[in-house]
Amino acid sequence: MKLSKANFTYIINACNLAKTVGINSIIFEQGSARALHDDSTVLITDKECPEFDFSSMGISDIAKFLQRYSLVADATREIATDEDASSAITKITFSAPKVPKIEFRCSSISTMPRVPKSINDTVKCSFVLDAQCMEFAHKAQAAYSSEYVTLLCTAGELKLEFSDTNKDVIQYVAAEGIEDETTGKPATFSKRYPAKTFLSVFKRTVGEKISYGAKHSLRTTMMNMPVYVFASI
Repeated sequence: MKLSKANFTYIINACNLAKTVGINSIIFEQGSARALHDDSTVLITDKECPEFDFSSMGISDIAKFLQRYSLVADATREIATDEDASSAITKITFSAPKVPKIEFRCSSISTMPRVPKSINDTVKCSFVLDAQCMEFAHKAQAAYSSEYVTLLCTAGELKLEFSDTNKDVIQYVAAEGIEDETTGKPATFSKRYPAKTFLSVFKRTVGEKISYGAKHSLRTTMMNMPVYVFASI
């Protein structure tokens, strides 16, 4: 069975997105594409994916998959599997005019770590982080060697807070006029997130809406796919 161009383009885009945020495995099945970071800090979950030519497929080593694909990425190529549409894909074969066959063995999704298909977290408020904010955040994290960044919102004013091991603190006013969508009042919350994960994700979504949930998740969109960053315990 040959994979359609639309299917394979989606798979490559999803894998590239996962790699960008430090995720190295991903699950595809009808009605869902999802990937979770090893430390459960970042989740990609897309329920609006295209209809797949197959029932399911797991990629447990995204880096290796993309490396093998790169060998034929610039050539006229075919992408095929040895399965029919009713089966889970166990192997993908790339071929090009001067490269007869490159194989990549896929994983059964039943053997991969479980990844939620959706997140049930009511949006409390939304805000935007601009380029100046994220540039400062990168510098502050480096200057303070901060493991975490705290989002501190008081009466609708959002600050990013970084601290070092001596508890020296620096804050940056990131946004103002934030409203709690569940009460209509100025938003107030405080939660910390892994600093490097936070920066890795949101430096790529400058100017895009970020939603804060009642369960403290931060949701944004990258490459038209929902991405969640979870708070630290």
